[in-house]
Amino acid sequence: KWGWNGFGKIVASWFISPVLAGVLGAILFLIIKYTVMLTRNPFKRAQVAVPIYYGMTFMVITFFIFFKGSPRLAALKLSLGAIVGISIGAGVLSGVLGYFVMKHYVKRILATPEQDGDFGSVKQDADVESGSSYIPAAGVTPPRGSTPPSDRSGAVAPSEGEVKSEEEHAVIDMSRFTKGINADVVSAKNEDIQHIHDSAEEYDGQAERVFTSLQVLTAAFASFSHGANDLANALAPFAAVVYIYENGQIGEKKEAVPFWQILYCAVGLDLGLFFFGYKIMSAIGSELTKHSPCRGFCMELGAMLTVLVASKAGI
Repeated sequence: KWGWNGFGKIVASWFISPVLAGVLGAILFLIIKYTVMLTRNPFKRAQVAVPIYYGMTFMVITFFIFFKGSPRLAALKLSLGAIVGISIGAGVLSGVLGYFVMKHYVKRILATPEQDGDFGSVKQDADVESGSSYIPAAGVTPPRGSTPPSDRSGAVAPSEGEVKSEEEHAVIDMSRFTKGINADVVSAKNEDIQHIHDSAEEYDGQAERVFTSLQVLTAAFASFSHGANDLANALAPFAAVVYIYENGQIGEKKEAVPFWQILYCAVGLDLGLFFFGYKIMSAIGSELTKHSPCRGFCMELGAMLTVLVASKAGI
């Protein structure tokens, strides 16, 4: 079929999906930028905003679980009003729980001020008066003016060559199997990308850290929403080939996909992400623009909403 119900809808999705995700992500980011990050006390504003976004995220995902849902949920035959009510209830409950989680998380942030520079700007007086050294995370460029990592006793960290030499004597070299989870996907790979990162606006590091737990949550839900769409892209042709092989003909009506086929494609998708996902993370997470927790949350939530809507709309 070449019309809208066939190939045309597939081609349209190539353009509609990224544009919609970009628009939704930009709207969310502008809201956070001007209501949280550019205020006088972004750290306190973030503590108020993040539980609200917790609730909003849970509300959205609950709505789509029940609205699109599995056949078991569809068997409940819930009305749209009932689904909306359940979703709002789940959002309110998760927002309240998120508030108490946030209070505990804020204590961790205040107890480790040396990590603020990993995520954004650091107050000058906090750096100078404390006299603490800043130790960047793996692949993160230290902020300007920060003290290079060193031992207070004057000891020098082992060189890269010494570390590599020790690794070469290991009985089993696991680097080939763990490259996908240990690869540096943060650092700029060339001068042009570094210029983009240096030109990006930095926000308060403490406020950015408040968004890290929320970013993990939206990343998990984004995986869920992608599973509703991307897995089907591999599963549909695979199931069709298996059906033709077993029956010797093309099916004339919809057939239930066996669980083993779903599991097979899901495991293949997970293995692909484990071994080669770092390539996508590097390209999208570093080479396009500079990322931070609040930016990442907006991108993930925008993409998640787009995938869920696109899956429901059949594009």
